Order: sequence, then structure tokens, then C-alpha cells
Amino acid sequence: MPGETNEIAIDEFVAAREQFAKLVGELRSDAARSLEHEEAELLIAREGNELLRRLMQVYLDQRTTCYQ
Repeated sequence: MPGETNEIAIDEFVAAREQFAKLVGELRSDAARSLEHEEAELLIAREGNELLRRLMQVYLDQRTTCYQ
């Protein structure tokens, strides 16, 4: 957004970055190594959808701020 610093914009994505780190951590875990292909896909779909939801929320929050 005009007038915003990159630092402020980055802070809005904290929840999304945390969700991404959680997903990567789960995929790197010992438990993930024994997952069947379908189970891994389900894990990625579930946690990936949560990541996308958090990104969408930041986008919507930014739009709301823009119109205030």
C-alpha cells in the first residue's frame, strides 16, 4: 500500500509464515517419513488450505484498510 513500509507489510503475514513453517516442520518430521502417499497429500491439502486461508485474510485486511 502506498505510504506503508515493507516492515509493516511483512508483519501482516506473520500468521501465514507460521503456518508455512508448521507445514514444512511436519513434512520434515520422522512421522511424515512413514506416511502413505495419500496421507501426505491429505496433510499438505489440509495445512496448505489453512495457509491459503491466512494469506487471503491478510489480503482482505489490506483491502479493508485501503478503503477506510
